[in-house]
Amino acid sequence: MNYHYILGHACTHNLMCVDSNYESDPYSQLLNTKSSRSSNSIVWGIHPFSKHWGKDYRQDNNYQLACEDYGYPLLAVRHPWCKLSRAELWTVCGSFHWVEHDTALRNVGEGVAADLLDSRSTEHQIYTRLFSSHWTFDQYLEHCGLGRS
Repeated sequence: MNYHYILGHACTHNLMCVDSNYESDPYSQLLNTKSSRSSNSIVWGIHPFSKHWGKDYRQDNNYQLACEDYGYPLLAVRHPWCKLSRAELWTVCGSFHWVEHDTALRNVGEGVAADLLDSRSTEHQIYTRLFSSHWTFDQYLEHCGLGRS
């Protein structure tokens, strides 16, 4: 089956949805077309970048919010990213819409730069869990296009 993976709630999905334009709001687009798709084709993607990776996804507040948005419990399916090596995940992470995501968050008074410094944030946990043993934090920021100036 051809799945349409939900990668996180709203802005997190848009950050990670590398095959779409960030400004087009891929989360809302998928939500707006849900009635034309099979309820089995829109799934919650379990992937290594998830804040709740290795834990019960049903306890993830973002999963619960997405289920509310879609109006039914989303089937959880392992995303193809689960099969990638650490180096391949590094490449995928570098292709995320970091700069656009940061700009969008800054427009509401927040920002990825602040999130990256908050150890509870998804953005920081991606680094800590997946990359901290292989790359420095400054290399991570640079790789994401958010290097310190």
